[in-house]
Formats: sequence, structure tokens, C-alpha cells
Amino acid sequence: YDLNVTAEPEIGGERASGTDLSLSSFAQTLTNSDTVAHFVEYAFTPKIYNDDGDTEACSNGQTVIRIWVNPTPQIRVSSDTILCDGETANFTIRNPNVFLNGFYEYDLVVTPDSPAIEGERASENGLTLTSFDQTLTNADTVVHFVDYHFTPRIRTLDGGNDCENGLDATIRIWVNPNPEIRVIADT
Repeated sequence: YDLNVTAEPEIGGERASGTDLSLSSFAQTLTNSDTVAHFVEYAFTPKIYNDDGDTEACSNGQTVIRIWVNPTPQIRVSSDTILCDGETANFTIRNPNVFLNGFYEYDLVVTPDSPAIEGERASENGLTLTSFDQTLTNADTVVHFVDYHFTPRIRTLDGGNDCENGLDATIRIWVNPNPEIRVIADT
């Protein structure tokens, strides 16, 4: 068979085109350098050479396989990072991977540095929220923080492997205590 390989410029790792191939299978690790899905096409043209010495092969059409390669999942998160006791952090989550072959979601791991912090959401998997608010309190007399660790992924539609190990993001929210004053007087 002959193989004609056509890839969009953002795709890497595809094999070269070839003629008179007899491989029954091949494997490739494809990469996508963009933030949106791109594809590579493999056009297989089968050939049969006659035994009569004719150098012209018999061919009947071709089979084209298009493979979509999703980007590495990414996430963009913003929020105020320094709060007073009882203030609200407003999180905005943005997906820069806007054209995908599948759907986008993220896992969130929330880790306070002290039990004095309250109001943080529980860790969750498979989130699709584009924003959420957290009213955080600090029952201590010193500053504490909460880390919000976001890990994106793309779930494929064909039942194949998900695109895991995305470029994650961590937002650290510092929560100041309620201001207090202590006065000691000599009597």
C-alpha cells in the first residue's frame, strides 16, 4: 500500500508518507502544540502487483483515517489572594482549550494550612464551574492560607483515553485574622 500523511502544522510525531509499504500496524505518539484540537490524516491506497512483470500496480480507491489530537489541557484561574476575616474570594475559571474533541472539566483540591480557617469548599473531581465564591473566616490571631489546586483534563467522546496531566494552577488565598488589640495597664 501507499500511505499519504497530511498533518496540520501544530501536530508533531506523525510518520512520514511512504510507497509500497507492507506494515500491518504502526504506533505513533502524536503531539499538539496549540490550545485547540488539530488533526492528522492517513490516506491508505492498497496496491496489488501482477505476476506478469508489469510495474504498474492495480489499485482500487483509498481509505482515509482522520485522527484528532486534543491539546494539553490548560486552565486559567483568578481570584483576590488576600482577604480579611469574613471576606469573600471570587474565583473565575477559564478554559483556554475552546475547540476540543471531547469535553473539558477539572479537579479541585482544597487545602487549608490550619483548622482555624473555615468556609472553604470541599475538594471535588469533574467540575465544570466557570466561577464560584468562598467566604473564608480565620478564627486565629495570625494570618493563614488556603490553597486551591486546579487540574484540568479533557474527556474524549470516543471512549479512548482521557487527556490527563494538564497544566495545573494553584491559587493561595491568605486570610487575615480579625484585628485585635490587647492593652495591659499597670495599676
